Amino acid sequence: RPQRSVASDLSRASPSDLAWQPTLLMGGGGRTSSFAPSHSLNTSTPFLLGSALASALFACLASHTAVSLSAVAAVASVVLCISAGLRWVVGDPLRDTAAHGFGPRCTALAAAATPAAPKLDNNGSCDSGEPPADLSQEELLLLQYFFAITFRLGDDEAAISSIWCMTGGGKPLPSAPDQLNFTAIRYHLSFVAYATAAICMRTPLLKAQGGAVLGWVMRQLLSPRVFRYCDFYWPADGSPFACRENVMWTGHLLHVATLYEALTGDDKYRQPGGLRLVDGRGREWSSDAEALGLHLAACMRVNAAGGVPCEPGLVFFQCQNHAMCGLRLLEALGGSRVPHGFFGPERRRFLQFATGGMRAVVGTGGLKVVVVTTPQHTEPFCAPFARERAHLEERLASAARAGCETIAGEHRPPGPSPSRVLGSVPFAHLGSDGWDLTYLGWWADSGRLAGELYTLAVQPKVSRGAWGYGEHPSLDSRPPLACCVGLNIPKSAYSAQILPMLRQLGDGSNADRVEAWLRRHFRREAPAQSHQGGGGEGEGGGGEALSCSPEAELRA
Repeated sequence: RPQRSVASDLSRASPSDLAWQPTLLMGGGGRTSSFAPSHSLNTSTPFLLGSALASALFACLASHTAVSLSAVAAVASVVLCISAGLRWVVGDPLRDTAAHGFGPRCTALAAAATPAAPKLDNNGSCDSGEPPADLSQEELLLLQYFFAITFRLGDDEAAISSIWCMTGGGKPLPSAPDQLNFTAIRYHLSFVAYATAAICMRTPLLKAQGGAVLGWVMRQLLSPRVFRYCDFYWPADGSPFACRENVMWTGHLLHVATLYEALTGDDKYRQPGGLRLVDGRGREWSSDAEALGLHLAACMRVNAAGGVPCEPGLVFFQCQNHAMCGLRLLEALGGSRVPHGFFGPERRRFLQFATGGMRAVVGTGGLKVVVVTTPQHTEPFCAPFARERAHLEERLASAARAGCETIAGEHRPPGPSPSRVLGSVPFAHLGSDGWDLTYLGWWADSGRLAGELYTLAVQPKVSRGAWGYGEHPSLDSRPPLACCVGLNIPKSAYSAQILPMLRQLGDGSNADRVEAWLRRHFRREAPAQSHQGGGGEGEGGGGEALSCSPEAELRA
């Protein structure tokens, strides 16, 4: 319907449809998709003009800014002028052009086979690798802070709400709930868990305390306050565990659950029914870590990009990281039915897409922020998803029958699916790149891929210094733009992703610059306060082992 107004479609759409329709204005590959009859977005002048006006109006609504019609017209004219030049940039990343890919070297690394590795024992350790460095005094003090804001709060709802008060913004859509944006509580919770695991995995002396933090985070991730937005985007799905999108929650849930077992040796989340929640309507749902892993892998297999969407149809590299880390850990856990390399086909498929089609073609960083695919929560995806889930179950049963500890290769590629790549945004964001590459080394089969991507596409932008770490910190107190594409996140926040990327990939000079800036403007010290709170469910509560003295902590 090349001449039909997109606005007319939007006027009849439901709120859940509106959640993804404005993103389609970023461009499409001209392909026919299955989520609506005969949708075919074109790049004609009327469409570009409509896109420009709609994008400008959407941005105004999202930023809650009162803008005159003349300002909207000015923005629209600018967008219209550059649209013609950017049509090939914004559209289908799978087209045959080197500009969207990272080259044959990265593509070869993305296709690397899974190396064999020992299983973790029940102490969360294995016999390979270098011994970890001793914990520093600063790391121990940081752990004290994490203890104070997690399990030491126990189940005190008032205390939890006073500290974990992030609303996550919203969307400029009718009846949109909170927890839909970058500042959503699920991210704060999950990153506290990852930082805790990164410290506590280096010594068995803090296994109980680290497990107490991760267990407390899991209880919060499974609370309605965190996932209640699901009914807005996917009202027909019922169980949040069954959603074929929403990896922005399920990916973190799997990552934290598997880290908990890797750290403590407790497989409670991998037991049948180990993941339980009660939704806002009082309905009880359950799953477990292995079932959730198979579910996410099946979602990847029906998606044209090889990933799982966060919001309907939107595949972010950042969020694939946590689902992939969880899948990698499922392969490594002692006692797991999942052999090494089991999810290798899913890893390689997504990475081959990313290295071939997700390079930013506007010079703002390395990897494109998001790829737009067909929303896969619709009925046409039910049969393909069921087929792929059955294939994974058979693959697992076959490995068990053969007694395999390692699997290499794919028995069958994904079958037909209505999923299509509809478009992509052409630009990157250095904070997004930091998130992408900080975690990529945890799960990619090739340990060299993250470094190659950084050297090729990210380091030149970092070294150029255009993003700036001067004397005056960026302290933008306005709420982040409600449209994900805006990425107007304060530098103090996204530096938390850039700094570990720089350290892991050996860029010491730039890492020193970022760290010095953060320490100068944001580091705070407070005297240790004695607080012997309950740990909830008996996890690490009370006793000398939870003294506020780091030295006493280690002695215990």
